[in-house]
Amino acid sequence: MNRITARCRDAVRRIRDRDRDRARARTLCPAVEGLEDRKLLSTANGGHWYYPIRITYSFMPDGTSIGGVPSNLFQSLNAIAPTTTWQDQFRKAAAIWQQVAGFNIVEVPDSGDPVGGVGNQQNDPRYGDIRIGGTPMSMGYLGYALLPPPINGGPDAGDIVMNTSQLWKINNDYDLLSVAIHEIGHSLGMGHSAIATADMYSYYNGMKQTLQSDDTSGIQYLYGPVPADATPNNVGLSSAIDLSSLIDPQGRVSYAFGYVTKLANPEYYKVTVPSTTTGTMTVTMQSSLLSSLTPRLSVVNSAQQTLGTVTGTGLYGATISFTVNNVVPGETYYLVAKAAKSGPGENGAFGLLINFGNSYLPPITPYDTTVAQQPDQGVNGWSPEMTPKDMRRPLRFLRNQMGPNQGDDTPDSQVIAIKLGDGQGVSYADALLATPRRQSSRFRQPLHPRQSSHLRQPLHATHPRPSRFRHA
Repeated sequence: MNRITARCRDAVRRIRDRDRDRARARTLCPAVEGLEDRKLLSTANGGHWYYPIRITYSFMPDGTSIGGVPSNLFQSLNAIAPTTTWQDQFRKAAAIWQQVAGFNIVEVPDSGDPVGGVGNQQNDPRYGDIRIGGTPMSMGYLGYALLPPPINGGPDAGDIVMNTSQLWKINNDYDLLSVAIHEIGHSLGMGHSAIATADMYSYYNGMKQTLQSDDTSGIQYLYGPVPADATPNNVGLSSAIDLSSLIDPQGRVSYAFGYVTKLANPEYYKVTVPSTTTGTMTVTMQSSLLSSLTPRLSVVNSAQQTLGTVTGTGLYGATISFTVNNVVPGETYYLVAKAAKSGPGENGAFGLLINFGNSYLPPITPYDTTVAQQPDQGVNGWSPEMTPKDMRRPLRFLRNQMGPNQGDDTPDSQVIAIKLGDGQGVSYADALLATPRRQSSRFRQPLHPRQSSHLRQPLHATHPRPSRFRHA
């Protein structure tokens, strides 16, 4: 009995000593905070444009064939707002991305030729690198974006198709600007993010009309930051760049190398009136066809008095002009080129045109960014095959294997192959989902599980609530 009592006393003593040592350790050791859970940040979808100096976009006219389904984007969105108003949502979305990264994006006309087929991968003269159209789809979709080169190597790379069955709204759900930012992000090469506040989050969860740090990090990974000021010493009229040496025999100047980095960084130029002048000087600042810069131009005389200012307020890419009469040979004038506002449209490429005579002065010719059609590189994995007509059916998804180009392992990220026409193979697209219902069902024959040169685009699914998908 005494031995048992002694053992119990020893056990109690050991426990007491252990607790005392632990308490002492807590007072002597630094506290260690737990790390945050790892989140999948912004990802690239495996593509980007070869010539970021000029990426173009256009609006498909109604009737444009998208895999045999006619686009009806204008008819659909004209019912909710004037054409300029809803188009400005896409223009602003493009400018929002340009504002933070090293590329120019600009609107061009669209011929209405069918999507896909044969044509340049970049700088096809018929339409933009990124074409924007729409077709009716299941209400589970908001739209999809075909991925950029090299995943898709043909003229359909980057094209966006909106769901015209949706009840789109401006500054309310489903917000057109928010979805335009997301889809243009895919067209530029962005994958999905697992950060819920990011525009590139894997499903629609409310209006997001500005980029978050995660979106900015992702796009700068692809294209770099906004270029540094190429003329850091050009900080005022006294250090203005002299364009007089560029005056041709007809009294014309064409300067194509301007770039505004931000609102607070104007570019200053000066020019001396030549002897060949007819008595007028017309100065033009052009960002149309060059970038999404919203331009502002001021003309100042040698006494540093501002003679006039013109702006392209409300326009993402514009051409503005100001004329001075009764100019005299030998006089010097200063030109101040800057952005008209802060925010989207405050940076981008521009050109200056100065005409001292009556001869025609053509606009600045954009850089040649032509890239011929290339074989599609596709995604290393397999995907269910669909056509635009399939998108009209109730939403059905099949969880697929993620290839190395995908980089996104969120539950709602899916790669879907869109067949746009007979003999064209298929294209990869990223889709944004709208329905909150859990979706799973069967697709018809999936593509072969190896990489194939005829596979063209990935479709990232975006869903108001995360959902799980099962194999058919």
